[in-house]
Amino acid sequence: MELFNRLNQVLNLSPREWPRVLVAFGMVFLSRAGAIIGGSILLALFLTHIGIELLPLLFLTNAVLMIIGTVIYRNLIHRIRQELLITATVLFASALLVASILFLGGNTVIFYSLFLFAGSVLLSQLNILISLFNEELFTPLESQRTFPVIESAETLGGIMGGLLLTVFANNLPSYKFILIWVILLLCILPIVLRYNARTMEIPKLKEEYAEATTEAPTKRKEAGNFSGLRKFSFLREMMVVVFFFWAIMNILEFQYTKAIQQDVFEAQEQTLVLEDYEHLIAQKLGTLHLIFNSAALLMQLVVASRIITSLGITSSMMLHPLVTMINVLAMIFQFNFFTASLARGSHELTGILFKSSYDSSYYAIPHHLRRDAKEFMQGLMKPLGAIMGTLGIFFVAYKLTGLDETLALNAILLLLGAGMAFVIARMNKSYTALSEQNLSHKMDLPTRINAVEILAQKGHEKVSPALQTLLRRPQEPAILKEKILETLGLVQDPEAIAGVLDMIKNENEEIRLAAIQALSHYERLKKHIMAQSITRYRVLEVIKEALEKEKNERIMEQLIYVFHQIEPENLTQFLMGEIKNKRVNTALFIRMLRLFKDPNLKYYLEEYLIDKNSANKAAAIVALWQFKTMRPELTHHLQTMLESKKEEILELGIETVGQIKEYAFRKTLKSMLRANHSEKIRKSILLALIHLEDENAIPHLLDHFFHHPIKFYDVSNRFKRIVQSALELHIIDKINGLLCKHHHLSLKEMSKETLELLSSLYTKVNAHREVHQIKKVLDSRERGSL
Repeated sequence: MELFNRLNQVLNLSPREWPRVLVAFGMVFLSRAGAIIGGSILLALFLTHIGIELLPLLFLTNAVLMIIGTVIYRNLIHRIRQELLITATVLFASALLVASILFLGGNTVIFYSLFLFAGSVLLSQLNILISLFNEELFTPLESQRTFPVIESAETLGGIMGGLLLTVFANNLPSYKFILIWVILLLCILPIVLRYNARTMEIPKLKEEYAEATTEAPTKRKEAGNFSGLRKFSFLREMMVVVFFFWAIMNILEFQYTKAIQQDVFEAQEQTLVLEDYEHLIAQKLGTLHLIFNSAALLMQLVVASRIITSLGITSSMMLHPLVTMINVLAMIFQFNFFTASLARGSHELTGILFKSSYDSSYYAIPHHLRRDAKEFMQGLMKPLGAIMGTLGIFFVAYKLTGLDETLALNAILLLLGAGMAFVIARMNKSYTALSEQNLSHKMDLPTRINAVEILAQKGHEKVSPALQTLLRRPQEPAILKEKILETLGLVQDPEAIAGVLDMIKNENEEIRLAAIQALSHYERLKKHIMAQSITRYRVLEVIKEALEKEKNERIMEQLIYVFHQIEPENLTQFLMGEIKNKRVNTALFIRMLRLFKDPNLKYYLEEYLIDKNSANKAAAIVALWQFKTMRPELTHHLQTMLESKKEEILELGIETVGQIKEYAFRKTLKSMLRANHSEKIRKSILLALIHLEDENAIPHLLDHFFHHPIKFYDVSNRFKRIVQSALELHIIDKINGLLCKHHHLSLKEMSKETLELLSSLYTKVNAHREVHQIKKVLDSRERGSL
């Protein structure tokens, strides 16, 4: 059980999600492993029995059949239940693959016709069907955490397929690998028939009503055709990029396959029979798939997200054509197995960055057009790019042969890479423009919040003016202003400081807190911005004014932290003055003196250790704990508070233990937890253990954190993430339980109390689209009752 809980923590999954994750993972894994085996065997057979010269014809046929598959399935997807369509597709494809084996040694045309129809028409669509099936298993909220785990199944499936080919290629004939592929496909059937959206508890809002409430009639009319996509310059450029990507892929695959064939034929004696070449090619393809997918898994788990976060979406996409061009240059100077494999492997690795960035960029597209956009890219632009690449190979092969053909294809690759890089470079402006367009008040709130989050990514230029305009509008919702302030803190534009300072005076506590946190994120506060005396004076003036009026201690602490960042000397005078004036918040000001490491603090604070006001006494202990020579005396005072019979003093003592982060008190706190204390004291003990980073205390405080903001004292970022993750899973589990309890009802049929509870839960985890859907229902009821 401990291991399972640790696994949940590492993968950020809840127990309720595991059955569905395993279903989705299993289907993706089986499909990908089979595809690697089938594709490698097809290439090995084709190269051995037909030859590299006609390989472009295979690529062209594959691309054309994929388009035919898209046309056939486009209507079927909307008419037939997904689990039934997946079952029919798997059975039909398996039957065709088994039938193709009968013609393997005889009629070549029938063999390849059956094999390609199964692979290119049916199984290429199976991948789309599985993707749609998996989307049905999870809510959008769950998909943010579960999909990265599920996507790793594709890489692991590639590793498994490559491993099977590497180990058994010399021992098994080709038809047995086709049978292994069929077995892997058939293993999908019991999964999809036993576990699907109809047989499992899927905690989703009833989609038919949710869509009706969120999409205007004109938008619903646009969805389902591609006409609405043309008006977005970003999408037009993305179409060209996808086209280039798959054109490059096909030509590079041809060059790579040619290099493998040359390496196998040159390295072996000419006396080997044809089947031996077939096995050697299959084995080499399998080994390379194993290497590429293992490297890709490492890239997925460790590197990809960090690169995308640090570079931004379009810059991460740009890495792909740039690295491709570098590797193509190496192939121009020396074309051999090593340079071709390096180019293909690099294409695979940077392709992960490209695809991750490409998928993330879809969030800039209006919600009602995303599915059509993805279908258009994958179902039309992808095969068209592949067709164009293949036609390029045909044209070059018709005009040139040998080394000249190889050099010409490498030159085309270089030009395509340059063209792709040029279009991506232009995309950055249209990506920013589309996101700014989505800020319009005409858009729904989730779309606007999503646009603000996109503008927080690296790579966008001059986004502050548009965000500040929204910030100053009094009618804009608080949640939108909080997101804008968070983004301004990440962007760190000096010209945005004025807008941030204005929000420190806002009536809304959450907006004030967001503004202070945004200001604290300006890493250049000391170095550049505050070197300007007027700016420094303005910032300090606003902070001092805010401290005079502020009543929320959490916000006051944040203000003092920023004050200390900018001008610690001035803060010393301010705090000492406030303490002498004996304001209501004297204890807070004493506690904040811990920011100063000056030993002379003892001189000013020792008197508070014997103060009758226990809050001042506790604050003095916190401020002076940093001086080790004083700890014996401070421990005595703290122990006295912990042994007090007065609940108020005892509670202050427990809170102080958490704030000083003295791990030696863990045993004391745990023994107190076993004593017969009130619920209030037990909660204080658990909170203190949280600050001492005791993970065992987290489950007992999740309900408390749900109702109260989490206030940490010098807790590591790692532990903060653990607590936040546990809280998020706790809330999602509440949402799932509520939706499963009312699974037979649409939003329209749920009670007002249930809807309001759902709305508050979704708000806690920033599920803005779901909150918007619920708000639409509640508003429509209110209008109907008038």
